[in-house]
Amino acid sequence: MRLVIATLMILAGRLGASALTAYASNGTQLYTIDLSNGNVLATVNLSVTALTALAVGNGTLYGAFNTGTRLGTIDPTTGVVTLGGPNTPTGAAVGLSYDSSTGDILYFDGSAISVVDPSNNNTIGLWACGISGTGMAIGPDGLPWVASGTSLTEYAQGYRCGSGGSTGSGVSTGSGTGTGSGVSTGSGTGTGSGVSTGSGVSGSGVSTGSGVSGSNSLLAISTLTSGFFYGVYNPQAGGDELVSFEAPTFNANPTLNTIGSLPSGVNSIAITTQTFAPEPEALWLMGGALAGLEAYRRMRRGRRAR
Repeated sequence: MRLVIATLMILAGRLGASALTAYASNGTQLYTIDLSNGNVLATVNLSVTALTALAVGNGTLYGAFNTGTRLGTIDPTTGVVTLGGPNTPTGAAVGLSYDSSTGDILYFDGSAISVVDPSNNNTIGLWACGISGTGMAIGPDGLPWVASGTSLTEYAQGYRCGSGGSTGSGVSTGSGTGTGSGVSTGSGTGTGSGVSTGSGVSGSGVSTGSGVSGSNSLLAISTLTSGFFYGVYNPQAGGDELVSFEAPTFNANPTLNTIGSLPSGVNSIAITTQTFAPEPEALWLMGGALAGLEAYRRMRRGRRAR
């Protein structure tokens, strides 16, 4: 009886288990990444190349492609890409973020953040203008956080997009500290006038971004709503690295923790919580355990009847 109960308890953890999954790309291939060490678990070739950014939302893996700057959906098991409707904003994306509160995608082309409807690729409006960076993710406060070097800046909706050149209330950052073989140089000091709460909340959406290669730079950042970020970091020496940093609240100068090496040329990453289907052997063992439990109950009933 104890063995049967123990078996059931073990199987409970194997049926419908969930874990974090990372997808990363070098533009032509899609990798499934082990977040504990950066190792590649699976690789598929993309049916459409020139992928520049990734995002996960509502159970869908989205990609931005520099083929007329279009959005598309990706089947992570086959690499098949289905491109969306008309062209997105004119510049190639260096960052995407899915906002689960609206179902829209924030599209960062390195100088502006546009709001795009992923169902038809139409641009709904502008979130921030006249900015720069190499990666973007919606933070736990619902605002887009933009990486530049190893610094972060968050932007309120409408930043520098209004009439008269209004600067809005975006918050600029200083420099961060990288780990591993590179030390960040960082550039700057904050120029913003405050932290705006904005109007969007990221909810359970997973954000991601991608960037242009350069040393001491976060090329991509991705986060869950808990404020735990993952990123692709290019140090001064060596190849791309998988890094993490905690930021439950906005932190202009995050400390990067190196997890492991990534394939050469990776420029985008997306993190999602995936629920795995029950393993076949787990179902077989569960059936055997339940049958054993039923046999034990019958035996007990027979003894009481005597």
